[in-house]
Amino acid sequence: MLSVIILAGGKGTRLKSIIDNIPKPMASVNKKPFIYYLLKQIDKLNVSRTIVSLGYKSEIIVEYLNNYFQNANIQVTTEEYPLLTGGAIRLALSFANTNDVLIINGDSFFDIDILDFYKFHNQNNSQITIALKEMQNFDRYGEIQVDQSSRIIKFEEKKYCNKGYINAGYILLKRHLLNDFELNTPFSFESDFLEKNIDKLDLFGFIQDKYFVDIGIPEDYHEANNYFKLNFNNL
Repeated sequence: MLSVIILAGGKGTRLKSIIDNIPKPMASVNKKPFIYYLLKQIDKLNVSRTIVSLGYKSEIIVEYLNNYFQNANIQVTTEEYPLLTGGAIRLALSFANTNDVLIINGDSFFDIDILDFYKFHNQNNSQITIALKEMQNFDRYGEIQVDQSSRIIKFEEKKYCNKGYINAGYILLKRHLLNDFELNTPFSFESDFLEKNIDKLDLFGFIQDKYFVDIGIPEDYHEANNYFKLNFNNL
């Protein structure tokens, strides 16, 4: 059984030409808010609790959840001031109620089998497992390097890369792990925690060649519309 955190506090600054005055996870994709597809993806799991981490214009997402997911076991957390990814995760973790927690970026979708992801996480006795997608010719993401046992050994900064693995926005971690580290809020989960503590963590990458999209820029937002129109009309 898992608790799930969806990080849904983003503004969507780079999508301003498409969406305005709504949180990025509420961007309409195939006539439904993007967060709908994330909630449907985890709906098939044995989820103990879903925590939706909010920030920018949180009331819009709260209203949507109350109208369309009122029967789901959803807990909302709202940042009083920007906490960055790490601070938002730490706040949301205080409401989780399972040993392992799945964290999903509210602007990314990775069409993986989450039960296989969780099985891999447990088989490796991992403290943190990141779902990785191989990409080519990219510069929007930092590259993640793994060894032959799938252990993560290096995080590279964002720069042009011919071919490599990226963080696809799905992470499994032990609920109490952050309590063992001194972390000032706000902090970045990626640069202030993962990258700085890579040698102290049992950190693995779950590599999958599945459909991935990050709706953060207009061209990928439009691509997501096309994908979900073809693949998710029955949800």
